[in-house]
Amino acid sequence: VRLVARQRSLLSLFGIRFIVRLGVRLIGPVLPLFVQTLVPPAARLATITGLISGVQAGASAIGAVTLGRASDRIGYRRVLLACTVAAAILYVPQFFVTTPWQLLILQGAVGLVMSGVLASTSALLATLAPEGRQGAVYGVDASVVSAANAVGPMLGATIAATVGLRAPFLLTAGALALAAGLVWLLVPRNGQEKSPIDSD
Repeated sequence: VRLVARQRSLLSLFGIRFIVRLGVRLIGPVLPLFVQTLVPPAARLATITGLISGVQAGASAIGAVTLGRASDRIGYRRVLLACTVAAAILYVPQFFVTTPWQLLILQGAVGLVMSGVLASTSALLATLAPEGRQGAVYGVDASVVSAANAVGPMLGATIAATVGLRAPFLLTAGALALAAGLVWLLVPRNGQEKSPIDSD
């Protein structure tokens, strides 16, 4: 693990992974309550919320295949950068939606581009991992994701309770925009090549 920690490109990628996952998880506890504000009292809230989540999952499955192939062709960094920018943009209009169907379309689009983030990040982890240390890299990655999964919902619920149910969407957009900036600045431009490990 110390060997992994000394590789700056990997540390940068773990930071990006945490920010992206944290941002997305902010929405989890808020979504049903937010949908409730968009539908009449007699509407089937659970069905509509489940449909939105299902569309997002379906779009993610499609995107995992198409964007995964695209990242193999044009480069992992390019796909990661494009998808984080697109996701950040897509979360902004969700702050302004007035119907659940608008939210459904936008969440479906988010599912599509977020699958590109996942596919390209996983590929970058594999290519940047020091030889023979792939297990340690993916172990650290699992810990990073678990930490974000733990903090994100609590933070999202706190923000929703103090600022409003729409606020987490803008915060998520900001987190993804920050992640995109870090991808631009810190991820090696040739994502297929491993960065040298710092001595000492």
